[in-house]
Order: sequence, then structure tokens, then C-alpha cells
Amino acid sequence: MSSRLPTNVVPTHYDLVVTTVALQPPFLYTGKVKISLTVNDPQSDQITLHCLEVSIADAHIGTIRNTSISYNVANESCTMEFPPGTILSASASASTSTLDLDIAFMGHLNDQMHGFYRSKYTAANGESKFMATTQHEPTDARRFFPCVDEPSAKATFQTSVNVPAGLTAISNTNIIETVTNSSSGSIFTKFGKTPKMST
Repeated sequence: MSSRLPTNVVPTHYDLVVTTVALQPPFLYTGKVKISLTVNDPQSDQITLHCLEVSIADAHIGTIRNTSISYNVANESCTMEFPPGTILSASASASTSTLDLDIAFMGHLNDQMHGFYRSKYTAANGESKFMATTQHEPTDARRFFPCVDEPSAKATFQTSVNVPAGLTAISNTNIIETVTNSSSGSIFTKFGKTPKMST
């Protein structure tokens, strides 16, 4: 069982965008998440999130990028180090002690029914197909994207998904925007903001 995360920052909102999903080997996906954080300790220069079997390609606060990322497999977490004073200056420039952390990440659609995973089914014509689906209870959201994956750490969420032509994206809120890429045929779907909830 992983330990609780530090509370130097606490999430209030996640803006999650799944940019690519491959429903064929090697079943990779990429995404971006902007996490709005309340700062409890502006003197800290680290942000630790739950993160399991997900790789962070880039993390930044405004224009300031992280200096290092370390992964703790036992605690199912990652720690992003920022230059000294980054969190202090970012939170001091806001009307309240908040900041936005932007993360680009990549993962693998596993076949274990945890996090963001692939599920195989048989179509009406007998053809085997895959779909990508999620199972986040109670602490499997960390297998999808970096987050504070503790049931008590509730926040609001807004999810957008970009899928290849011929596929459909479904979420637990209403669709507020759909855009079709004229050259690739891929479909970008943006869903409404959730109530405050667990990951």
C-alpha cells in the first residue's frame, strides 16, 4: 500500500486532455493535464503526485520547467523538483495562493482492468476489436495520469479526448464540444466539468 502524499499543494481542478490512443500494439496513449493547485507551503520546491506505469515527458509551472523527476515505485508516486522559489513566486503572483501545473505524459493501455486499459470484444461481424476504458476505483487513476489519487482529495475534472475516425468517446458528463479534423478525420470531444469528486 502506498503512503499518503505531502500536502504542500492540494489539487482543486484537473483539465485532462487525452491526445492520442492506439487501439493496436503497442497500445500507447499520450495526454496532457493541467492541475490547479492550492499552495499550503510556498517554501517547498517539490511537487509529489501519484503516478504508476505512466511516464512524464514534461512538467512546468508557467514558463518554468522542472529540473528533475524521480519515480518511487513502492509508493506509486513521482516527485518533480523545480528551481528554488518557483512555487513561492507562482503562488505569490496569484490573487490566492494557487498555481497551475502542466504535465505531458505517456502510458500503456494495460490488460489488467486497472486505470486506463484495453478491453477486447467481438463485433457483430465476428471480428475481434478493442476499446479503451477506465477503472479508477479506489486508487487506480494513478495508472492513467499523474494526480493526487486519494479518495479524500476531491477536485473537479474536465476531460477532452481525441480519437481516430470511426471511434466514439464517452464520459460521465455531457458533451460540450465536438470538432472533426478535416485532414485526419480524428474527432476531438470535450466533456462538461464534473462536480467535486474523487479521482
